[in-house]
Amino acid sequence: MSPLAGLRAIALDPVLRLSTIALIGWGVVMASVAPYQSLIGIKLMHLPTTAYAAVMIAAALVSVTSSIVAGILADQRGWRRQVAITLGITLTLGVALMRFVPAPVSFALTHGLLVPMSAGLYGQLFALSRIAAITRPAAERDRISALTRAAVSLPFVTVLPLWAMAVRSGVPILDTYSLGLVAALIVLALVVRQWPADADLPGHAPSGLSFRAALAELAHPAVLWRVVALGMTVSGVSIYMVILGPMFSATGRNVGLVALFAGIVAGLEIPSMMIGASLVARFPRTKVIVLGAIVYAGFLLSFAASAHFGPVLLLTLPAGFGAGLLLMIPIGYVQDLLGHRPGAGGALIAVHQFLMTAFAALAFAVGTALGGYALAALISAGFVLSGAALLTWLDRRHDAPVPG
Repeated sequence: MSPLAGLRAIALDPVLRLSTIALIGWGVVMASVAPYQSLIGIKLMHLPTTAYAAVMIAAALVSVTSSIVAGILADQRGWRRQVAITLGITLTLGVALMRFVPAPVSFALTHGLLVPMSAGLYGQLFALSRIAAITRPAAERDRISALTRAAVSLPFVTVLPLWAMAVRSGVPILDTYSLGLVAALIVLALVVRQWPADADLPGHAPSGLSFRAALAELAHPAVLWRVVALGMTVSGVSIYMVILGPMFSATGRNVGLVALFAGIVAGLEIPSMMIGASLVARFPRTKVIVLGAIVYAGFLLSFAASAHFGPVLLLTLPAGFGAGLLLMIPIGYVQDLLGHRPGAGGALIAVHQFLMTAFAALAFAVGTALGGYALAALISAGFVLSGAALLTWLDRRHDAPVPG
């Protein structure tokens, strides 16, 4: 299935179209606030690095708890639409707080509680896409998954260069929350007006599982250890977004370069995701993930050593290619671990992201305490390679189901 055919399938299916457009809106929110988040928290809000790491950890705990509860409720009660609306409201409130009342406490509430609480919407949008594509062949589902994940990266290509120019011209960095609020409102409006009734979705019948039984499915060792390995592997993408601004600031670069660098990386991620979708049609997913891990670990090692050099933008090439593979392929991987429970599969995406953030926070805390941002990047590279090795070992075992 070509990318053009995948786009046609999304355009003709109202449910796939909704999830893709809403994911673009989600991407606009993240592209507006995420690249400058550490800079705003540490430089403008004057949070110590230990306090910022605490906010990261709190955000990870809140996001995974909220997402698991949302995913289980969606499967257990069939409340997919109600859950999505609630999470959309939380996202909007979180961004609005920093837009209208910027302060250290607001920063902690926005980035440590409200926005992370809405993270389940991200997973449930992918769950909705998975439900809509459930009758399609596996290769077609992978292509649709790649395109919907690329939709999240698309705003980073378009929005970040605009912010780079705006910041260089003197626009306050806090204004990023203004665009984030507009995008959050659009996402909320889409969910409220266009999310289909639960009875209209394939496999809408409630699972009937108790909350404990649903948690047991998520915590099964065959599932959980693979998600842990993926969290380690992809954690490098999270640490990159945290250290990018401070490292460039420490080397005397204009903060506008943060948005330019991140925008180029995001632009390269999109074709990389299309390449990844083609690769998983020919090779096991694990091998493609390992390829992405090796490339991305190489980027982190190079970035730690050369962030102050002139041609630093050359590092966007391995960063974009490696990140594209690591961001797209694990989504389908973790969803297939619980393919019969789309809500729980969406929650697994949040568990995966929780572990990504937790390992990134650990690398950040240890690295900055012992040697600075460069050491944090080196530690993160170690996590990336260790996670890929663990995943390879797990998928060579035959006593537990292997996805894909």
